Amino acid sequence: MLKKSRGNIYFWSLFIISLVIYILISYFTLRHVTSVLFLLYILLFIAYLIFINISFSETRINQVYIFSILFRLALFALIPNLSDDVYRFIWDGRITANGLNPYVHLPEYFLSSPEYQDIGLTSHLYELFGKNTHSSYPPLNQLIFAIAAWIAPGSIFGSIVVIRLFIIVFEIGNIIIIRKLLKIYRKPDKTGLFYALNPLVILELTGNLHFEAILIFFILLTLWYLHFSKILSAGIVFSFGILSKLIPLIFLPVIWIRAGWKKGFLLVFIAGIFTVLGFLPFLQFYSMDGFFNSLSLYFNKLEFNASIYFIVRQIGYWITGYNIIQIAGPLLGVLTFLIIFTISLSAYARRNKLVEIWMWILMIYLAMTTTLHPWYITTLLALSIFTAYRFPVVWTFFIFTTYEGYTISGYSANYWFIGIEYLVVYGIMIWEIINITKFKKSPLASIYSFTILDKKRGCF
Repeated sequence: MLKKSRGNIYFWSLFIISLVIYILISYFTLRHVTSVLFLLYILLFIAYLIFINISFSETRINQVYIFSILFRLALFALIPNLSDDVYRFIWDGRITANGLNPYVHLPEYFLSSPEYQDIGLTSHLYELFGKNTHSSYPPLNQLIFAIAAWIAPGSIFGSIVVIRLFIIVFEIGNIIIIRKLLKIYRKPDKTGLFYALNPLVILELTGNLHFEAILIFFILLTLWYLHFSKILSAGIVFSFGILSKLIPLIFLPVIWIRAGWKKGFLLVFIAGIFTVLGFLPFLQFYSMDGFFNSLSLYFNKLEFNASIYFIVRQIGYWITGYNIIQIAGPLLGVLTFLIIFTISLSAYARRNKLVEIWMWILMIYLAMTTTLHPWYITTLLALSIFTAYRFPVVWTFFIFTTYEGYTISGYSANYWFIGIEYLVVYGIMIWEIINITKFKKSPLASIYSFTILDKKRGCF
């Protein structure tokens, strides 16, 4: 009884400590106060590692999943402190809620007219995100933005709460579908805690309101329907993934090939039809130019936490003396497509689990991109839990160091931190590939940071 009581103390202490740290990071820590931010994140990640390495009873596992939801609910009233993207969400939402097209005009267009000031498109809101670019957020996102603006037309905080409610609902859906898929892939139910409890996932998706939460839900639901050969349903939900983020487009070649010519064509056709229907309310002969111009920024101008691109850029500096992003960005994009298409046609793609192929396809995209924000890798983490690979878990720790570059006045990349991040992540990835290829097991599978057991029962 004493050991069991001690186990309960450890268990609930971990929960309380984690909850307090989430509150401290989210409500009391500014993005540029990096020493405090990193210290709290390290402590939170240690608590996370302890949680996922404890040997749990089935009842305890259910409790920990509930904990993961409670951590998200604790952030319900948070005004995002690590990202200003939500203010652009609100801006777009106010445009769409008033019957206008968010893809047509730059923000500065709305600032000169009292008519637009009256619907909340004010200079104050613009200054909170401060980017005079066309919207690049797909229609499903715009719908949620508009609902938030309609429910809370004059309140930034009200809109944030509405958007977060959507995110939390989809995150709960992610946890449910993850546990269902784990049964299909014959993985332990506890494996889902790699995602459900992950600090980066909770802080970036629920905290900072990034829509990877919705993307992940539709990607995982597509896998569910594909497992049961429900092509129509898979095509529809896959299109919803595209309508939340365009990233799922990179999975289309391997889906088509794996499903066979007829079923693959049907799935792609259905996904295409519903994607077009989603864009239809915004389709005007001139409107989509702004949307695609904004997307082109990711290949031609934006640079953040890149790996291969930063190496290519540096070589370009040595050769030409200037930044070659306008050449390197598009070329890396083309090279990414060619690699993904080659993998989709390979024997490897035909004989391995689809979820693992998707993980590697996404990894290739992330490795080649010019812009890689921390929340981008949450989808990679979600896919990885159904495989033997754990390097994305390590990445969710090291990618948080990108916040070191933020100051009160802006952002300046620290290439030492970026170099360490990728040396560690790619090193562990290669280590895992070698071991899994030879021994069918990740070397990380046997690494336990801390284990608390009731020796009599073998678990909490």
